[in-house]
Amino acid sequence: MFSKAILHSIRQFVVPVPGVEQRIWRRVAIQVSIPVLCELRRVLEAPNGYQRSIWIRMQDQLIVPYGFFNNIRFIKWGAGMVAAVVVLKLVPALFVVTPIAAQSRVMVFPTRGEVSVSSGDTGWLNLTKEQILHEQSIVRTRDGEATVILHDDGVIRLAPYTAIELHDLSNRPVGMDSPTLTLIHGKIWVQGLLPTHVEPLHIAMSYGDMLLHEGSVSIEEGTTVTVSVWDRRAIILRNTDRLPLVAGEQTWLWERNIPTVQRVAPETAEHAWVSQNLDRDAVHRRDIALLEREERIAIAGILPTSSFYSVKRAAEDIDLLLTFGKEAKVKKQLEQASRRLNEAAALIVAGGEPEPLLIEYHNILQTLGDVVSDEGFAQLISRVLQEDTASIAVAFPGEEGSLLRQAVLEAAATVGSDGSMHLAELEGVLVGDALMALLEYVRSGQIIAAYDGFTAIKPFINSILAKEDLGSDLRKELKAFLSDFAVTLQRRRDEVGDINTTFYNEVAAYLPVSPQPPVIHLTDDEVQNIARSIVARVLNTFTMRRSRENQLFTEIRAIRGHPDRARILRRLYQDFGEEPWYAAYVREEMKFLRDEQGLL
Repeated sequence: MFSKAILHSIRQFVVPVPGVEQRIWRRVAIQVSIPVLCELRRVLEAPNGYQRSIWIRMQDQLIVPYGFFNNIRFIKWGAGMVAAVVVLKLVPALFVVTPIAAQSRVMVFPTRGEVSVSSGDTGWLNLTKEQILHEQSIVRTRDGEATVILHDDGVIRLAPYTAIELHDLSNRPVGMDSPTLTLIHGKIWVQGLLPTHVEPLHIAMSYGDMLLHEGSVSIEEGTTVTVSVWDRRAIILRNTDRLPLVAGEQTWLWERNIPTVQRVAPETAEHAWVSQNLDRDAVHRRDIALLEREERIAIAGILPTSSFYSVKRAAEDIDLLLTFGKEAKVKKQLEQASRRLNEAAALIVAGGEPEPLLIEYHNILQTLGDVVSDEGFAQLISRVLQEDTASIAVAFPGEEGSLLRQAVLEAAATVGSDGSMHLAELEGVLVGDALMALLEYVRSGQIIAAYDGFTAIKPFINSILAKEDLGSDLRKELKAFLSDFAVTLQRRRDEVGDINTTFYNEVAAYLPVSPQPPVIHLTDDEVQNIARSIVARVLNTFTMRRSRENQLFTEIRAIRGHPDRARILRRLYQDFGEEPWYAAYVREEMKFLRDEQGLL
């Protein structure tokens, strides 16, 4: 092996000296030069004189004009002002959360079995998972069930062999002229989540329409239409007649009849259709409330409990100062009012004191209502109030949100010129909410809280019911609340015995004592027409026996609960005399009715 010393001596002999390196590179450059490129460079290169003339012209263009440096200070000031305005406009974005439209949709969920949807010119699409609807659609079930979510306004649940057509897919119903949906046939359950003075859900039926704000209603469409109310109240519209129904009441509609109202049989509440949907109503209401509450808390942003809250309010003032135009300023002030409401909601959840923010919310709206007299601005204020009312009612349905609902309702009653809500109606709504809370107290065994609450509102009950400007619908609902409260308290006393005599005697006056209204029965011709129409729909609409049977089952279910059910079945059995297969099904229903009620 070579030693390190030998290798070092060899390196000294092979490394060239600096002069040799330069000479070698010059020889290489001469060998690799390309004559053609050198010639092109000579041709394209400008003469020395021409290069100088170009440079002189460029120098003339680069000379700064006279007075430029005297005026540049104004340019600096202008740029500085623009930068300051941009910064000021950006400051609110750092501390103020801009309200965003709710990301709710109209969706169809297949609960079980066969469910299909048809939208626009498209054919029928069988659903295997949830489907978002963007245009008017028809939803139908065969042997299955489906649920339609209408934003945060309500829920429609379809029983088997049911079809509905959805017309209004907007977030908040658009009004009386356009139905939310039409029940084509079958049975649906409708849950409304809208407060009293916004547009209601509008359900079109064969023999009338139904309006629903808050509450739960079952509607069955067949030979006749059966409407049963299970929570709060609903309105039946028929031509120019207006029929209010409250929880525990039902009515029947058919061509040219005079609708009557009856109490729902107590055992009906135990039926699977009713009990299942009431349970689902509670779950849906709780889920929607949680989502709405989280959204309002997120929009509220920085709260008064934070040290940055003063900076947030200063940013709001800057934002309003740099907003130009009357309409833009009004919209900005309405945003600030809604922000105070959201902050109050967030404080309630956090256990804080919301009252100062609610007072400020009311003052902002009242000031706008006094200052802004233009009809367009009044409608703008009214729309904001309606949205706040609807959202708060959904997000805080229980006692926790009573202060929020009261603040919004008071603003709705006193602000604006459209008279969207009278003071008497405001008082009635608040007393109704209080009675619902007391009813839950009794059911949950909080008797002392129920007694204290009833003592507090008792002086207002009779005075409110006596006011002439209280709507008949709300008056009937309040009386129903009082009756239910008294019945529930009486049942509690009989079963548990923890109701003191003073409390019971004060409430016993509201126990129901009036007899049920008389039932107006069908004439023989009307019974005959109903039976004939059922036979025609079963035999003429379908050709397959299975389809005919399904239609017959639907028709039979539709007349259950009808006061003339027995007469219709007898006539139907006679008309199916030449079709013994279908007559046998009618005969089975007649036996069932006889065993159930001792009729026929």
